[in-house]
Amino acid sequence: SWLREVVRVEGNTVFIDAPITTALDPQYGGGTVAKCEWNGRVEEVGVENINLESAVDSTNDKDEDHRWMAITIEGARNSWIRSIVFKHFAGSAVYALQTASKLTVEDCISLAPVSEIGAERRYTFYTKGQQTLFQRLYSEGGYHDFSVGYLAAGPNAFVQCQAIGAHSFSGAIDSWASGVLFDIVDIDGQTLSYKNRGQDGQGAGWTAANSVFWQCSAGLIENFR
Repeated sequence: SWLREVVRVEGNTVFIDAPITTALDPQYGGGTVAKCEWNGRVEEVGVENINLESAVDSTNDKDEDHRWMAITIEGARNSWIRSIVFKHFAGSAVYALQTASKLTVEDCISLAPVSEIGAERRYTFYTKGQQTLFQRLYSEGGYHDFSVGYLAAGPNAFVQCQAIGAHSFSGAIDSWASGVLFDIVDIDGQTLSYKNRGQDGQGAGWTAANSVFWQCSAGLIENFR
């Protein structure tokens, strides 16, 4: 589902403010347009220039009895997060949920996450939203450091990002994210992935459509067609 503004209508042609990211071919069911009113939606808010640190048990390298999420964005558009240092969080430094759109996350650093190593942990910079831009980010010790989730409508972009000591791949991690761009992203010693995961990830299947890796480097790049 894409959230768009109709800028004009000419006959049976609808013009919108941003492209959609998967073709709506009539032979496969086409698509519909529905009016949406969202009274009270949060807009034009930002978080910037803060150090955020989760208090952990220093004797337990896999402590999970502490803060998981640093910043989450839900039900908001035209918002931003910038110049934040994150430390020790078990889940995500920034998590944009499905109802987040027109979000910019830039010039942030995530250091020394503390948790078990496995699914649902250390999804450092993670979006399920649309029209989100993540740029000039640095992550250490993540699991999916830079990732796009389930049915993320896009377009979504990661630009000039670097991950060091990653425990798993970055890219599209669940089913059918569309309109994803990774541009000048470096995953040191791990994988950048758009692929068919088959039964992995609880049957994620095809993870990405109409998506691009551009000027990226990684230990392995998976780009299934």
